[in-house]
Amino acid sequence: MWNNKTEQNTLDSLLKAINSGFGVETDVRDYDGKLVISHDLPDKKSPLFEYFIAKVKEQSSLSNSVLAINIKSDGLANSLLELSKKYDFNSNLFYFDMSTPMLNYFTKVFPSNSLCTRISDIEPHPLLYERCDWIWVDSFSDKRISTPKLRSLLSDNKKLVIVSPELHGKKHIDYWYELKKLKSKNIYLCTDFPIEARAYFNGNVGEK
Repeated sequence: MWNNKTEQNTLDSLLKAINSGFGVETDVRDYDGKLVISHDLPDKKSPLFEYFIAKVKEQSSLSNSVLAINIKSDGLANSLLELSKKYDFNSNLFYFDMSTPMLNYFTKVFPSNSLCTRISDIEPHPLLYERCDWIWVDSFSDKRISTPKLRSLLSDNKKLVIVSPELHGKKHIDYWYELKKLKSKNIYLCTDFPIEARAYFNGNVGEK
């Protein structure tokens, strides 16, 4: 929900997405002893993560949104745990993409419904699979995770968040077509085209 690159990861664009009924994926790091939102190395201009969560809690549409919190630094679990208790936000979100030792630690302090492991063309076996209710599905090449494999993950009652191919500079519509045929409420899409995706997945399956 941003038009200019400078708007990416800003509070305005994130809250605009939530107000529009979309979920958001955002990156969290630590800076000067506080949690901040920043994809790259943070600085004093990086938005405070706590302020973002406080604003999100004010939004009446939060029940329709999912927060995907990308853990960019080690050692954030305890600070996130404190905030989760303060703002009661352990539902409708998940933590993901942390290092393996940190994922192991997160599984000890957070419930499985707020944890996400990952599978991709170079990571065929999701780590700590039984302790994570969410699976981040990615592909860094043209070899995408097959539909039968996705069905298998869904049969284990996993929620799948699938990275749309355009995020890696590849065509997306053929993959969207295959995803739509799965007809599952447990599939979420991470995309640069949220408005287009909403229209496509609410249309007829035969449209491509």
